[in-house]
Amino acid sequence: MVNRAALLQTIEPLIEPSPTQREALLKLLDKALVEASVALPLETARRLASSAKDELEIFIRDLVPKDVQRLAAKWEPLRALDADLKESLRQDLIDLLRDRRPKYTGLTAIPLREAQEDAISYGTYIARSMPTKDAKKLLKAWDKKLKPTPTTRDQVVRHLLKLLGDGGARTARHVA
Repeated sequence: MVNRAALLQTIEPLIEPSPTQREALLKLLDKALVEASVALPLETARRLASSAKDELEIFIRDLVPKDVQRLAAKWEPLRALDADLKESLRQDLIDLLRDRRPKYTGLTAIPLREAQEDAISYGTYIARSMPTKDAKKLLKAWDKKLKPTPTTRDQVVRHLLKLLGDGGARTARHVA
């Protein structure tokens, strides 16, 4: 089997592509890199050398939305991608890569008191990463007697952050 990456690396400094060929090669390399990154498990990506993580972060920032969503599905298969969350998806993936936030696991069963102990982290997690459906489940678990029940994502998240206390309020100011 031919080691395509090694062969490309060997012949790249020797070739003399026309501007059209150079553009075509860059598009093909970008496509190959997208496919490779979408196949890269999160745990493996987190173990990359710092310089490789830096390059991957830059690459994630340049991905088209469809490929950002594909990478998110690979790295966080339990996380539904609400339309409201797609704006922060790139940053969420970078935060995952840099181990600045945990992988999405659902969090709909966490006790309020436990979440209040680390209100800032949980508040950020709820505000930026939690799908609306899961946020509504969490709100029902934390505030069973709430009437009327909030209907929009913004209302649900705002109420959850209020329940978290001061840390949740600080999170709301930083995330907004």
